[in-house]
Amino acid sequence: TLGNATTDGTSYYATINSDPDHVFILAGTLRQAMQTPIYQMCRLPVLPELTESTITSIQLQGPLVEQVDLEGNSTQVRNSTVLTATHAEDDSTAVSWRSGGANITDAPSLRALLEDLAALKVTECVDFRPSDDAVTFCGFQDPVTLTVHYQTATGIEGVFEMNVGTQNMDGTGRYVRFGDEPAIYLMELELLDPMMRLAYQGMEEAS
Repeated sequence: TLGNATTDGTSYYATINSDPDHVFILAGTLRQAMQTPIYQMCRLPVLPELTESTITSIQLQGPLVEQVDLEGNSTQVRNSTVLTATHAEDDSTAVSWRSGGANITDAPSLRALLEDLAALKVTECVDFRPSDDAVTFCGFQDPVTLTVHYQTATGIEGVFEMNVGTQNMDGTGRYVRFGDEPAIYLMELELLDPMMRLAYQGMEEAS
């Protein structure tokens, strides 16, 4: 049991149950370590290397949104954007991209998306075993879904899936989940902006 700090502030008085007759002095580093919140101790997931040279396709699926036709009828639709890469068969690193048959290789929205995919990283763990209410609060009842097919360094095809929920309270990031893993993490808002625009607007409007 740790008590008050010593006069120099670097150590703490302590008692130990195996020796109740004495009071000890322990280094303050132990108390500092004990103040670390549990979620800051979580081992964060290591994301795959998602560079243009490794990606073969990207699919973005947006949440349900209401759409009104010319006759005034309201329907709910879900925007889906599929981007496919064709890699040069020679030793060059040239990659061409298509969406719906159109060549979008130089589209600014695609360039921004690829740049951010290569930089994706998790900021912190928010909830390791979230309740149903927490899942709903973080926006995962109808999230934006990113699915990336890529080639690993050994030539094996990998699939990366990330669900993106709502913004956190201070607006610095968004809640994310990976595949079937229940844990909720936080990712920087700037890294997700191009992705969210494409998910809601599609390739043509975002460009």
